[in-house]
Amino acid sequence: MPTNAKQFCPCGSGRAYHACHGHYLEYLDLMSPRRRSLERVANDRGLPAAILSGQRREYGCGKPMESWVEGGRRHVRVGAEVFTSHRWRNFTDFLLFFLQHSFGIEWGDKQKALPIAEAHPVYRQFLELRSTETGARRENGLYSTPATGTINAYISLAYDLYLCAHNQRIPNVLLDRLKSAIDYEGALYEIYVAGLLSRAGFRLDFENEKDKRRTHCEFTATNIGTGAKFSVEAKAVTSRSARSGQSASPPNFRGKLFDAFSKRADHMRIVFLEINRQILPTGGGPEWAPYLVDQVRKAERDMFLEDGRRPDPAYLFVTNRPFLSQRDPPAGGYECGGVGFRIADFPPEKMGHLYYMQHARMKHIEAYQLFCAMHQTVPVQQHFDDDPLAAVFRGFDTVGSDDIRHPLDAFDFMFSVYRKSEPEQLREWLADLHPHEQLQRMNQMQLAELYCACVGQSMVAGRGRGASHLNE
Repeated sequence: MPTNAKQFCPCGSGRAYHACHGHYLEYLDLMSPRRRSLERVANDRGLPAAILSGQRREYGCGKPMESWVEGGRRHVRVGAEVFTSHRWRNFTDFLLFFLQHSFGIEWGDKQKALPIAEAHPVYRQFLELRSTETGARRENGLYSTPATGTINAYISLAYDLYLCAHNQRIPNVLLDRLKSAIDYEGALYEIYVAGLLSRAGFRLDFENEKDKRRTHCEFTATNIGTGAKFSVEAKAVTSRSARSGQSASPPNFRGKLFDAFSKRADHMRIVFLEINRQILPTGGGPEWAPYLVDQVRKAERDMFLEDGRRPDPAYLFVTNRPFLSQRDPPAGGYECGGVGFRIADFPPEKMGHLYYMQHARMKHIEAYQLFCAMHQTVPVQQHFDDDPLAAVFRGFDTVGSDDIRHPLDAFDFMFSVYRKSEPEQLREWLADLHPHEQLQRMNQMQLAELYCACVGQSMVAGRGRGASHLNE
């Protein structure tokens, strides 16, 4: 398999190997949600690779946590700065400190002097957290508090601040907006998106929002593995909106899309939308999903910007974190989804047969990696990882076999087995399904993909181990 970044990938995509199948194989642990057995991973790639893969499965592709105990004190590195204390029993303790540190003592003193009704939402969340700790200390010295929406919001902000500071930086202008009760919720979502992209394997460059000569997206995100750059815009429905919380009005995606597309973008655009609605038990997908698809498809046909241009193609990711407007969200309290705007083959599931689905995934590999990371990474860590093996045992099944939950899981499983099979052997297996001339024109990588897609399609359809024809 080629390793030179300048060589084209043998799959015929036209991309460099490191930005195509090389990237796919390197980040396979974030490309497929199936939980692989620890024994299989260790046998395939060795224990060091299993440790790295286990950490990614749990925490994503950002910088790993750097924490250690020395002289009876806990040390935590955040970016280039090291914080220390003898009071942090778990990672949540540190996060609560880091949020207060980020906002500053002076800001906290100002909030303390205000009537409760006039205080910043973050300060009111802090007071609720403190009130729940009274009398709740366990024998091990730790507190136990109910996971209300308010407390989830507070701890989630602390974690997002940590992720942003550890992997990137927190621009002062963004921190100032967080401290403002008026601008708080928009900045809150930007911090969340920055942390999410960090975990998904992107490096961020924040735009200069003080430059008023042109409009700006929030930041430029560069995929660490492929080098592809994206302009990222984040739009949030605030708790003040008539369409948030328990509102009976349908979400208005079109308005937020228009605002996002009106910003100048230097690269392919990724738009994040937070809808901040009550999560309803529908028994299927999110209740807002049909509105998203309908409004996006209509906007593709008839949306024009103020200068008369049609919006450029973009990846759209929707999140629903109702703890801002719903005090007691259901377990999990999180929904997400993604569609392509003027992108016919994203998400890949739209493509039908697994062969075309796999090609669409490779074409949009960075966006797919981000989408998978949105579903997989743990929202908030609760523990210090002093032992690197800890993440391995949490990130994998210690016993059992590979779990196929999605058509692309089946492809990944087959490809891990047959991706290095000899071309003639692959042609022999495919001979009854495809014309001889077609198979002769295909190289080893293309044949392996075709075979794994056909067998994987049959696995998903429940037709046993036999391969299915591409045109079924």
